[in-house]
Amino acid sequence: MTDVVDTKPDAEIDSDYDLYAASFRREAGELCHWILWVRLDEMNGVTIEADGWNGNWVTRAIGHHAPYQSAAILEFEIIGSIPVADWPAFRDNIPIKFPPDNRSEAWNCQSFIKTVVRDMDKRGWIDDGLRAELENGSLLHKISPELV
Repeated sequence: MTDVVDTKPDAEIDSDYDLYAASFRREAGELCHWILWVRLDEMNGVTIEADGWNGNWVTRAIGHHAPYQSAAILEFEIIGSIPVADWPAFRDNIPIKFPPDNRSEAWNCQSFIKTVVRDMDKRGWIDDGLRAELENGSLLHKISPELV
């Protein structure tokens, strides 16, 4: 009788993807753009964002280079991790689970990121040390202090 051998590399077994929050400078007078970035490897990952403008927003997860390479970046901070096994289903359901509120003039990318981060926290994906900061709003304040 032969033993069954798992052929997956150790890095793929029970590993997590790092989760970052970032904010970017926009045109004068506009709010900063907020995103979440899931790091898949050293330079590549998936950006979770709401893109558009009032009444015409879309929510999505798209492949993207590392945000810290952008000249417009203001803040970039690790906030948690996502289990590799949970990531595909979560990513694929972002537009369904977190649809844009195109009827609200106040809804924007920051509203979207706050909602997604709270959902991720319920799943246990936000670092424990940041949970209290999330509850009192200071975690998002760290990302764009002038806007929260």
